[in-house]
Amino acid sequence: MKYRTRLFVALLVLSFPAFLTLVFPGLSGSSNTELRALQDFPGLPTDFSTFRKWPGQFDKFTADRFPFREDIIRVIGKHLYSMGISISPDVFIGSRGWLFLKRDSDVLDESRGIRNLTATEVNEWAKTYKGRREQLQKQGIELLLVLVPNKHTVYPQFMPKWNFPVGRTITDQIVSELHALQTEGVIDLRGTLKEHARSELVYGRYNSHWNDRGAYFGYQEIIKNIPDALQLGEQQIQFEPRRVFGDLSRLIGQVDLTEKSQALNIPRSELPFSFDTPARQMNFYTSGFRTETSLSHLPSALFLCDSFTSDYLYQYLAPSFHKALFVHHKGMEFNQELIASFKPDYVVYIIVERLIPYKLP
Repeated sequence: MKYRTRLFVALLVLSFPAFLTLVFPGLSGSSNTELRALQDFPGLPTDFSTFRKWPGQFDKFTADRFPFREDIIRVIGKHLYSMGISISPDVFIGSRGWLFLKRDSDVLDESRGIRNLTATEVNEWAKTYKGRREQLQKQGIELLLVLVPNKHTVYPQFMPKWNFPVGRTITDQIVSELHALQTEGVIDLRGTLKEHARSELVYGRYNSHWNDRGAYFGYQEIIKNIPDALQLGEQQIQFEPRRVFGDLSRLIGQVDLTEKSQALNIPRSELPFSFDTPARQMNFYTSGFRTETSLSHLPSALFLCDSFTSDYLYQYLAPSFHKALFVHHKGMEFNQELIASFKPDYVVYIIVERLIPYKLP
């Protein structure tokens, strides 16, 4: 009898957190901290198919909605961070508290040149891209490729000593092969951002992305290669010091980690463009968003890009074109239907190193 009582009490104690999770899911915190959607209560199973999936879904629900989960992660994460240990498998802690992204391909091995492509893979990649460029040129459309460096590439000095390069990176391979095939319109931003990083911060210490200044330096290099676009002058762009959050600090539960950065002052800057897409219809990954200016003599452009553009760079690019469409590149797919419907003068791939596909779709 005592055994049954103890077993009952043990089961009651173990199920109590799940009960609190079910009744008070808000105690776990918000999804804004981890930059992902937390698992909601899956509901009760209604047939055999949902019954089979239900235990796993409920387990994820209790793990994501555990009472005071956000507070627990913040406390534990803070102590681990002080010891140079990351609570998140997606974040790597470098020297002086710098944070680097680990997910999205083998980014650490890629940055060292350990993970690269074979000679055949590189050649196929470059030939496929050059074929796309030639195909669009026959339609009167220019294709450009903009390569945005990883934070690891720009700030290797804040990586640990063991993270030294051992060979050519995938970016090195692709750029070299494209040049060997005499492919024009390749804009490699690694050099210019490394140069500016010597004198100022161009990527956030706690962020996986560049900051507004880094995006502006990238814009300057891009717009040089599009002579009929409007080039924004430095007098049109105003920056101001501001404390900013980082996506990587959120991933380790340290939302209080902020840094001073030169942020774009939109009200004081001359950025004459408007969104041609209603806010409620904006979905960057699927349909993208459109911008427009009143300068009809300017060219139009389709930007196949990622969050480096949708969160930062578009603010400079949009005023430089009459019409622009920004949509996710989806692994650098070649969407001919989208190109035919938008009818741009330029198609521009803007992709960060870690998202360069090993093979073009």
